Amino acid sequence: MKRLFIILLIILGCQQQEKVSVDVFLLQTDLKLAVKNLEVEREKMQILCCESKFSHDGIWGDNGKAYGIAQFHERTFIELQKRARLPFISWTNQEDQIKLLDWAIRNGYTKLWSCSKG
Repeated sequence: MKRLFIILLIILGCQQQEKVSVDVFLLQTDLKLAVKNLEVEREKMQILCCESKFSHDGIWGDNGKAYGIAQFHERTFIELQKRARLPFISWTNQEDQIKLLDWAIRNGYTKLWSCSKG
């Protein structure tokens, strides 16, 4: 009986160790994701501030080629829209520009903005 009790303690101890390892792994994964999200938000805010000072309507740049809060050129917007598979977003819509900018940052297209530090 004593031997069975010791075996059960060993098994439960191993299971507890596995649970702790899994919990630490999940915490590390969540932390990495949170850091990545903060980096994306920082880059997005920096681009929006530099490009348009967070304004949208009537904000034209690059000699009338770029428009809106993220200063997308229409051609660039359409190309990224296709790559992002977001067919129902609009170049002239503020929320859509922010959504596509977020996708662009997460997918390595920050070099398209002269204001980007990425």
